[in-house]
Amino acid sequence: MLVIPAVDIKQGRCVQLVEGKTNTGGEYGDPVEATINWEAQGAPYLHVVDLDAAMGEGDNLNKVSEILANVTIGVEVGGGIRSVERGCELIGNGADKIILGTVAMKNPEVLQELIELVGSSRIIIALDARAGKVVVKGWK
Repeated sequence: MLVIPAVDIKQGRCVQLVEGKTNTGGEYGDPVEATINWEAQGAPYLHVVDLDAAMGEGDNLNKVSEILANVTIGVEVGGGIRSVERGCELIGNGADKIILGTVAMKNPEVLQELIELVGSSRIIIALDARAGKVVVKGWK
């Protein structure tokens, strides 16, 4: 079994949300420090999600890029990747894999182009569900 620590980012901070609802869960400090700490504790891989981008409320691209520049283990990145350009930018910044949800459901042509550009082995499709139905745009 592979346990992958998750670092969710909202407004530049490491957070935990319950079903994508703002003001649920808790806040846990700087996400860059959190990822460095996970690596120091022996994490073999990291899962990083930009919640603001996922919810269409801005983005934390600078924090994600800082994370990618400061760890040596593989990092899969998700949250608001809804264009070929953003997917390629994250791969170019050092993401091992990108996680697609909304775009895979709503714009499969973007998914197809990303597969052609970066390869299917670097793409993860993640679908969230609520009450037996797929939800997109950050649980909205």
